Amino acid sequence: MLRRRPTSLLLLAVLAAGGVASAPAQARATSAQVFVLHGLPGVVADVVVDGRTRKTHVSQGSVVGPIAVTAGRHTVSLVAKGRPAIAGTVDVDGGGSVDVVAHLPAALGGSPLLTAFPNDLSPVGRGKVRLAVAHTAQVPPADIRIDGAALLTNVANSEVLSVDVPQRVYSVDIVATGTTSPSFFGPVELSVSAGTLTRVFALGSPADGTMDVLVHRLPLTQQGAAVPSSVQTGDGGQVAALLAAARG
Repeated sequence: MLRRRPTSLLLLAVLAAGGVASAPAQARATSAQVFVLHGLPGVVADVVVDGRTRKTHVSQGSVVGPIAVTAGRHTVSLVAKGRPAIAGTVDVDGGGSVDVVAHLPAALGGSPLLTAFPNDLSPVGRGKVRLAVAHTAQVPPADIRIDGAALLTNVANSEVLSVDVPQRVYSVDIVATGTTSPSFFGPVELSVSAGTLTRVFALGSPADGTMDVLVHRLPLTQQGAAVPSSVQTGDGGQVAALLAAARG
């Protein structure tokens, strides 16, 4: 019995060490982040998640978060003057990140919407940015254009376009499907930074002059080789030296 005791203690120590080592991985698997984006014109509200007030007196264009939550279903609401301006539920995967946007519907007079947009935080190429433009305004199906080209057509309210592009300044606008003008939104000059998820949400309504844009940026890992600053084409001067020697 006495001989076995050290072995038992060693086994317990190994198991305990294994449990401690796996704790961070388990935490990552069960935790997640929620951002609440306020896109309702003229509404000042408190942001409430799972019955807990996270921030008070929030107005259109604000981003509240990150709010740490467990994986699973959660309730999100904007409460104005003691009653919910909008409320709903969102499902979040373990280790995930979600933008929850309170915004107007496409139709005039319709009830506000609460739409969840999962954040794609996977790596991007070196010098690239993930640009995601969402139609969350009170306008009919539209074309989302970048630098004048309709990259996604007939986009309905609550839909999004996502592309990985080089870092620079882009012109973004939203027009009625199949047209080039008038513009429901923009064009706006958008400067994007490499190594980010840059989310652009068109908010409000052109009918009452409340159209606006909300930009939310999240960091991303960059992968791959950096863009070279110069290209080595050989040892300069050697050919010239040989030709000079041949002439001599």
